[in-house]
Amino acid sequence: TTADFFGMRNLGNNYGLLLTAWGVAGIIGPMAGGWVFDATRGYAAAFRIAALLAAVAAAVVATVKAPPVRQ
Repeated sequence: TTADFFGMRNLGNNYGLLLTAWGVAGIIGPMAGGWVFDATRGYAAAFRIAALLAAVAAAVVATVKAPPVRQ
């Protein structure tokens, strides 16, 4: 969880950043997808871009070290 990685002290700030990014992506993502559709007359390019971004996100997640185990 966020608290395990960054501590309780930063929990509020981290959730604020996370939810802000989620909201911005929810607004910009469909607009960008529509622009790509208009430019290419199809959804294939938009799905390829989304797949590329998902692969980048998966690579970032795969490189994150697990937080230390508390005893």
